[in-house]
Amino acid sequence: MKADIKWLTDISEKDKELASLLFDWKNKDKWDLGGLYPSGNRNLYFKLDEPIKSNNINFKFLKIKGHHYMKYKRMQAPEAKAYTGEDGNPRNIKVLRRNPSVPEGTIEHSINYGDYTLYLMKTYEKPNGCMFLEEVMNEVKIQNHLLENNCASPLPIGIVEYGKKFNGKKLGSHIMAIPDRDVRASHLMEGFLKGKISNKQKSELMSYAVELHFKGLKKLHDNNVVHLFAHFGNSALLPLKFKPFYCDFENSVLLNEKDKEYNKFYKAIDLSETFCRIYHLKRNLEKKKKIYGNFFDPAIKGYGLKDKEKEISFMLDESCFGSFIKFCTVNFNMVGKLKELV
Repeated sequence: MKADIKWLTDISEKDKELASLLFDWKNKDKWDLGGLYPSGNRNLYFKLDEPIKSNNINFKFLKIKGHHYMKYKRMQAPEAKAYTGEDGNPRNIKVLRRNPSVPEGTIEHSINYGDYTLYLMKTYEKPNGCMFLEEVMNEVKIQNHLLENNCASPLPIGIVEYGKKFNGKKLGSHIMAIPDRDVRASHLMEGFLKGKISNKQKSELMSYAVELHFKGLKKLHDNNVVHLFAHFGNSALLPLKFKPFYCDFENSVLLNEKDKEYNKFYKAIDLSETFCRIYHLKRNLEKKKKIYGNFFDPAIKGYGLKDKEKEISFMLDESCFGSFIKFCTVNFNMVGKLKELV
């Protein structure tokens, strides 16, 4: 498997050699598997020999996103094996001006708001274990924008282009520096739930994590970035400082500041989808763990909507949400109302 690496940031020669070796599939017998930490179905981590200090963040690990390895520790090169997500996935909502050029057969649902149309796009096939090169480039653009505006974000280190295509699109991988191996909010929450503390204390800790998650989302929106897949596995808390930190920006959008209405629609989509996740978190904790709490309050507080609680309270009723898969189709109305509050 041929892979070309374009380095964006200087790292030590030792770290660069190790990262380069991991894309040399002919010599995979030389990989030090003991020093690699796989995660999910496309990420590898290793500790940097020389940490990088940038934007007041100490980056100690390198994350290689899109380095295709199969689970159960069987390593192999990227392959054109597709997976298809659930129809109705929130990241597939697009905000477009009227009468846009949209390929026939790609629209699942749409609704008009004045000069704008919200489209729910049908899910498309993606390469299993790696990324489209255009996704890598989008993520690098978003991360650089955030870092330039003093927001916590992974630091782009390198762009990898594979010598293969999937559905006519080039495949790639993204090498980036992160503060620690994995500080995702979802893992933090799992730790809270396993702790030998009372359910009331667990509820309080979960509420704190929710507040920080939404505080991070607000920080993104204030800097004209909408995530479009802001689940708890894509946000994190930096060690010690507990500073909101988001990752996985391949589907994110950098907003056009000149078109304020367009920007508001996208922010409302991000916010409404994330409110939906809070509803399902609340329901699962009550049913499975007997942990009770109003997790919407810390979400509203974290995002800075405390003065608008009455306007959004009706949206947070259980009857509004329905199933997660159908959420986007049945809740475009929520997006339209939230657009007036963000």
